[in-house]
Amino acid sequence: MLKNTVIPFMFMIPLLPLPELILTSIYRLCFHILQFLTVQAADSSGGKSTPDATSSLSRAMVKDRYKNFNLQFEELHQRQSQWTIPDSEHRESLRLAVAEVLLPAYRSFIIRYGPMFEGGKNPQKYIRYTAEDLDRMLSEFFEGKNWGEQKR
Repeated sequence: MLKNTVIPFMFMIPLLPLPELILTSIYRLCFHILQFLTVQAADSSGGKSTPDATSSLSRAMVKDRYKNFNLQFEELHQRQSQWTIPDSEHRESLRLAVAEVLLPAYRSFIIRYGPMFEGGKNPQKYIRYTAEDLDRMLSEFFEGKNWGEQKR
């Protein structure tokens, strides 16, 4: 049983076993966050989008992506760390599922766009976390901690 959480409406009709429902919800949240780690640019062939098109990427656009990613991930971390999943196997499998989706995308984004900020004035304002920081924060998910208890 989950404690310290409001169960979203999608959990009202259990079509899948509970862990799969939670996993689906977590994937949706991660997908929302992942949108900030990909950049859609207009293609020259009729205005269709191509993911990660670096040719038309501005520094301002990348700053915005980092800023939004940071805000969304911090919010996700706050919420998911307050949830409790008592079964350690389920808890760890959900953490792993999130990490498998989020960490490679974040690493790729850092490698591709991080150099735009090297030597700049306050790169830590945008690149707040290393992939290892995110991994550590993911390990706090589903522990049932109050926001004030968490360490960053």
